Amino acid sequence: MNEETKKFPSIPEIFDIDGVLDKRKDGYEKREQQIQMASLVDGAIQHDENLIIEAKTGSGKSIAYLVPLIKAAIGQGKRSVVVTANINLQEQLVEKDLPFLAQIWEGLKFTLVKGRSNYLCLDALERYRITSQEQTWGARKTEFDVQCERINKWAEDTKTGDKSDLDFEPKSEAWRAFSVESAQACLGKKCEYRSRCFAQRARTQMDAMDIIVCNYHFLYSHLKVKQALGKNVLLPKFGILVCDEGHQATNIARSFFGWTVSIWAINRLRAAFDKAVQKAEKSKDKGIKSQVKGWKQLSQDLGAETDLYFDRLKNFYKEKSNNRFRKENQIDGKRLVAFLRNMALAFGDIYELYGDREDEMGKQERARLEKSMENANEHAAHISESMELSDKNCVYYVDVLGKNKSAQLVKRLVDISDMLWEQMFSQQVSIVTSATLAVDGCLDYSADTMGLKKRVDKVLSSPFDYKSQVMLFVSKGCPDPKEDRAGHPEKVAKSLKNIIERVEGRTLGLFTSYAGLNCAAEYLKGHVNGYKIMCQGDMPRKRLLDEFRENKSSVLLGTDSFWEGVDVPGESLSCVVIDKLPFANFQDPVLEARKELIEKAGGSWFFGFYLPEAVIKFKQGCGRLIRRKDDFGVIFVLDRRIKTKGYGKTFIKSLPPVGVTGKLDEIYGFLSRKAEEKVLL
Repeated sequence: MNEETKKFPSIPEIFDIDGVLDKRKDGYEKREQQIQMASLVDGAIQHDENLIIEAKTGSGKSIAYLVPLIKAAIGQGKRSVVVTANINLQEQLVEKDLPFLAQIWEGLKFTLVKGRSNYLCLDALERYRITSQEQTWGARKTEFDVQCERINKWAEDTKTGDKSDLDFEPKSEAWRAFSVESAQACLGKKCEYRSRCFAQRARTQMDAMDIIVCNYHFLYSHLKVKQALGKNVLLPKFGILVCDEGHQATNIARSFFGWTVSIWAINRLRAAFDKAVQKAEKSKDKGIKSQVKGWKQLSQDLGAETDLYFDRLKNFYKEKSNNRFRKENQIDGKRLVAFLRNMALAFGDIYELYGDREDEMGKQERARLEKSMENANEHAAHISESMELSDKNCVYYVDVLGKNKSAQLVKRLVDISDMLWEQMFSQQVSIVTSATLAVDGCLDYSADTMGLKKRVDKVLSSPFDYKSQVMLFVSKGCPDPKEDRAGHPEKVAKSLKNIIERVEGRTLGLFTSYAGLNCAAEYLKGHVNGYKIMCQGDMPRKRLLDEFRENKSSVLLGTDSFWEGVDVPGESLSCVVIDKLPFANFQDPVLEARKELIEKAGGSWFFGFYLPEAVIKFKQGCGRLIRRKDDFGVIFVLDRRIKTKGYGKTFIKSLPPVGVTGKLDEIYGFLSRKAEEKVLL
């Protein structure tokens, strides 16, 4: 231990009453769980160990891990990377928590690094300006046109190029015109604007940072590039990794390290080719002009075959009960692969034919040609791979998106654990934390699924008194969704109506399917008076949550994304209703493949992953209810299996200790008593 580390106060001294934090923060509250977590993180760093720790809502986990990271930076010169799943937590860390701690430990350097799509792309800006000069406006500009003009004006003065610095929230279509969405569109080192690139500039500043905050996609991009090049490119070398919201790490990785081929991506590639051909048609060089006819025919052939191929994908999706490819060449894409490879060659031919004649084609245009050639070959390779089913640790399937049900080809990884261990967790001290990692008090499922080895496990108790704050309603009288699939949604809707009227709104309804959600929404809007019924999709998520917080007589209904990330403390939320135990749907090809993998190894798919995944999801949903010490409320589970099946106990035991009853009079009596207590206090 060096002198700087010796000077750093001990963890208890920092977090205790009259300690460092107490002296700097008004209303500071000592929390035993926070001290425990900070001590465990500090110990993992000092002993070069990995740590997985469940720290429930209210534990103050961000400050608990940031303080030891600062100690490691000051005392050992160790840089840390903190990765989270959503921008809200990232902004909390860099706008609230870290600035507060930097007032105590002066000189602390930290930054938030975002993916390239969050930054203005100077190449895209230039292309927009050229296009807009050529455009003749009609009688009326669209909202898209107006937003683009505002972004263009902002671009003249911005110092950061960060989308969050705009004074309005642009629609995705407008921002897309000025940004780079993926590595497929970025010209990289060959871009003439690289020295001024906002995204690149943000990354070069990281070398001087003690703590770097980013999202999982950025971290995984770093791993991917490092694996390919054998060196750190996106992130500098770091000695400590903290994965917050760690329950999402594996699913994000399965998606990120796979790929998607869409008709939109190929049509964009074709548009780039057509633009290059139009330019070639105007060339003074007869050799170049002689190729134009063949190139135009290639573009037409590619367009026709692309439509046919994606129609085949769409029909496959409609016809099959499962949209996964199970045998080689299930969807014939040979002709499309051939056309894509020919287009890649044609991009290369155009590049070579222009040679060094910058008077006809500048360096930036040539760089775009090279990038398009790479993308065409990549799409061809992906379609070929899907026909050969060459990666046995992956599933290949068809998915559909949007109102038009546009089909796309998808590859996802099945077992991500070995890769994450070898490329990520084994490279430095790794700390994984979340409020929902344990199943029945055990962390093995979460840790093993993500590949975290050589670790210390810890489940912290809740800082809240759940026994006095929460009642859980479970009853054999509730419907069984497996026995009555058709009637269950209507029974849930009617039960919800009764609950809403008894608790006077203040209810969050969580559903496992859109069918259940839509049934309940339609029924409640037609049968409930005096309470505002809001449904996912009625308006943007932020507006829904703001309205729900402000209107104590409102009801909010949502599916998957509303099971987490909903933070509504106080009287606006007193009741969480769960329509069914959140078991996943085996129509998901990744889940089906995981099931087969476990069965092949002789394990139990139900207890091996199906039940643990449902329990973690259940904990996330129940966690919406209590956000602070004076909150109280009830959780209704309208699925009798939690009471009648042996595995139901696992769901209940995975929650903090709560009052459990199947009697409605006890539930409503509890709510009345707690409301009276709050008034008296």
